[in-house]
Amino acid sequence: MRWPSQEADPFITARTPSFTDPGPSNLAQRLNRESLAAHAQVRSVRSILKEIATEALNHEDRGNVRTHLP
Repeated sequence: MRWPSQEADPFITARTPSFTDPGPSNLAQRLNRESLAAHAQVRSVRSILKEIATEALNHEDRGNVRTHLP
């Protein structure tokens, strides 16, 4: 449900994609920022996965399956 007034599986009509003009900024700088942001996101996800793995391994004595992450 997207809105309280909609049914559970509403039909969503097709529309044309939007376009955001990147403006006059430097393409190389923009791509570098995108790369830095992507790497930061990967580090963040890996950190969360490591926390989950650590928590799971702490409960290993209850007979849970052990999973090793690199």
